[in-house]
Amino acid sequence: MSMHGRDETYLTLSEKLKAFKAKLRLWKGKIEREKAAFFPLLNLFLEDEEDVSLLDIQNIIVEHLEKLSDEFDRYIPDEELHEKYKWVRRPFNVQVEDLSEEESSI
Repeated sequence: MSMHGRDETYLTLSEKLKAFKAKLRLWKGKIEREKAAFFPLLNLFLEDEEDVSLLDIQNIIVEHLEKLSDEFDRYIPDEELHEKYKWVRRPFNVQVEDLSEEESSI
């Protein structure tokens, strides 16, 4: 919901998407290390159910997070555009020689 609105720009949206993709990688790593604290409902479920452990469903969760990450990359390949507009985010950290002809004439 935070990505909707008149004041959203490509720059703010790309930062939010990049952060979400980083969260997916973090969550996947936590599940692979058998940590479920980032998933409070899953954690409660595992505490209540004696017949199910995280190891039983770990592969399913990891696979789901990988597919979700792949789908985000497929539909929203932001790395190229993220690099293209990095000069807008940090204008004093960019070399003029790295800018395109169009960008350097602004």
